[in-house]
Amino acid sequence: PRKVELAIQLQNSAHADLGNWDVILENFQKYMERQPGTDEKGDWLFAQALITDRKLNDDEEAAILYQKFFDEYPNHPLARSAKTRRELLVQTTS
Repeated sequence: PRKVELAIQLQNSAHADLGNWDVILENFQKYMERQPGTDEKGDWLFAQALITDRKLNDDEEAAILYQKFFDEYPNHPLARSAKTRRELLVQTTS
């Protein structure tokens, strides 16, 4: 399992270097679906929102993902960050 995780990290790093953010988002969705625990699923969804926000600069979609994260994982350690970031995005797009 450790070798698989390292291979996944290297693959995503290569895609990031090439700017293939859509591929990374697809990978994150697959990883999220395979996670057994709620916090782990939340981690992947937050990562999707963050990439959509910071790398794709898609404020509308990022706000939707942050809201989805907050709705589905309100007790996650990153919930407050997701809510704050969503509020900022909504204010700037209004």
